[in-house]
Amino acid sequence: MQNVVIGMLFRENKLLVAQRLSQPFKGYFECPGGKVENNESLMDALKREFMEEGACMIQSATLVFDYTVDYLNLHLYWFIVETDKSFQAIIYDQLNYIRVDEVDQLAWIDHNLAYRENIKACFKK
Repeated sequence: MQNVVIGMLFRENKLLVAQRLSQPFKGYFECPGGKVENNESLMDALKREFMEEGACMIQSATLVFDYTVDYLNLHLYWFIVETDKSFQAIIYDQLNYIRVDEVDQLAWIDHNLAYRENIKACFKK
């Protein structure tokens, strides 16, 4: 089972989403993150991914939910994160900050579709 970390970055109660520039899942939306490397903690992986993908450092992160995608042999860990500066689109085609009512309108990567309600629950009420 491959562990994957995902960071949800909020600004003014809007969620950062990024459109993938490369395969697999080119053109689909996701929150930034990636695979945990051997002998790497979840937090270290999350910090590395945000630096590689967005040129920013994570100041804090809180695990909010996780799930297994059996057919891909993945275990995804979702965090709410705070960063030192704005996330930059290094490996993405575009970045958007979306409202909670826009979550269902995006072309999410298919293994994230079932968890849109979890994502919406992370928005501040």
